[in-house]
Amino acid sequence: VTAGDDGAGDARTAARRVLELADEDDWEGILSLGAPGRTLTALSPLNDLRKAYRRLSRIVHPDKLRGFDGATRAFQALVTALDRVSNPEPPAADDDAPAGPAIARSNEGCIRTRVECPRCGEAWGASRNEGLPDYAYNFLMTGLRRYTCSTCLCEFGCVAAVHSCKTCGAPFDYSPADYHRKIKCEECSEVFGFFSYTVSPRAMKDAIAAAREDFERRSRARRDKERRTESRARRGGDGGDLFDGERAFLAGLADECPRCGEFFGVETSRADKVAHLVGCDDAAAHAAHARRRVAAAKRSRARDERSEQTDAAQARAVWEAAGGSTSTLWMLPDDALVDLAGGGDDVRGLDRAGLVAAAAAARDA
Repeated sequence: VTAGDDGAGDARTAARRVLELADEDDWEGILSLGAPGRTLTALSPLNDLRKAYRRLSRIVHPDKLRGFDGATRAFQALVTALDRVSNPEPPAADDDAPAGPAIARSNEGCIRTRVECPRCGEAWGASRNEGLPDYAYNFLMTGLRRYTCSTCLCEFGCVAAVHSCKTCGAPFDYSPADYHRKIKCEECSEVFGFFSYTVSPRAMKDAIAAAREDFERRSRARRDKERRTESRARRGGDGGDLFDGERAFLAGLADECPRCGEFFGVETSRADKVAHLVGCDDAAAHAAHARRRVAAAKRSRARDERSEQTDAAQARAVWEAAGGSTSTLWMLPDDALVDLAGGGDDVRGLDRAGLVAAAAAARDA
């Protein structure tokens, strides 16, 4: 059975096969159903795992299996398969394994708050069928880990996630710094802290290592992006955006006219696009499209800012979990150093060396 099968009967056959594999804990086998002719494993590229998940989810989604008793269980098994294979369990601990730091404190007055995906609003970690251990809540809320929404595959951390009061459902702004303190809901006045689950030393050690690797990878990607942006700016000069937009439009790399925003399909010829540009003189359409571009750029900047905040939260969580010594402050990004140093305007104006010194002074105070 593969995800290439069509029809309600074949969808039910695929769903039954998913359930059979789930009973055998063969999570890799489930995802392999979405990649005909291939065998996916925990070592497969994440994009391949996600493609297989998306392809199979279109077949075994409960909406496609109306009247089939196992529809929901099959879809939940698929969600679990993606999480188990993309985030495999750490190896069993041995007696000689070095102990790592663990997250542990009193839970008096603390609750597990509701966390939602920032894109689709789906509750995160609400079902055990997602395959997440309870302590995954600790890792998310301290900023140590990002997680992927099982519904829309949006990857997010605690900074981007939507947090709401468990009593009244009112949303509230959350920072990883809130995790070890209590807050008060502005709507219902409920005072609560954030629950801390027991984490084994081995699980904590593995989480720190994975988070450090993830942060370093994202940092390299961000630096590469910044270099490409600077390179384009040097080549383009003034007015380069419009020229690049028209050139991309004529070359078939963009579907919208860079002036008015009108959509052109892939079948549109270059001659037709040239003719459109020659006659594209509707000032009102140009202004409207410019406003849309400004709004899109604003949303992009907001996403980038949230991503940077999430990176800073993750880096600080890794640093604190690893001991939080002043000798390793240089590992933190600027935003995390500013936060450690108090976050004032005088701190934000410091260079890198000054930020490290200010953070060290605040830490030792």
